[in-house]
Amino acid sequence: MWEFLLATTLTFSASMRAPRVEMVPFDYELAYMLENENENWDLEFRQDYERESGFNYHDIRGKINYDDGNLLVKQDYKQIKSKDLFQYNSDVRYYYKNFSLGAALIWDLEDFYVIRPSGGYNTDVKVGKWEIETDNDVYFTTPLTYQTDLTTTYNITKNVKTGIMSNYIKTVNNFDYSAKWVLVLKL
Repeated sequence: MWEFLLATTLTFSASMRAPRVEMVPFDYELAYMLENENENWDLEFRQDYERESGFNYHDIRGKINYDDGNLLVKQDYKQIKSKDLFQYNSDVRYYYKNFSLGAALIWDLEDFYVIRPSGGYNTDVKVGKWEIETDNDVYFTTPLTYQTDLTTTYNITKNVKTGIMSNYIKTVNNFDYSAKWVLVLKL
């Protein structure tokens, strides 16, 4: 149990932007994310609190990945109310040298679901105190849907790092993108 808790990373992020509508205060987003990589498992839970064009939103995302070196099982949940984006993807893929190929169940959390081929690419690169992580998924739907995550961080100390996290999501009926500064604390 202690090994699991000690492997947890807590990330805080904040962003501000000009509103898309006149006469509305600035838009902002405050978020936290819990991540844990333990043996073959990769877990992530994220909550965002934001104001966009004068309206307040609460967004939730979650991921559970299992990777034994050849088999990759990905569960990905998105409830992004600010963009009217709701989707759950359940993937089973064959994984080889950072590439994966298989099939996924894609569900809009209402009445639409479909099973389609899926693929992905992910990698982690470390150069000195810099770390670059990317996780990319594509789903062969009509229109094509995908998600890409890119995180670039600098290790200040062994347990503290800072950097930029970006994300682009294209679902069957909507899209979302973000880029924000992050502060990562390893527990």
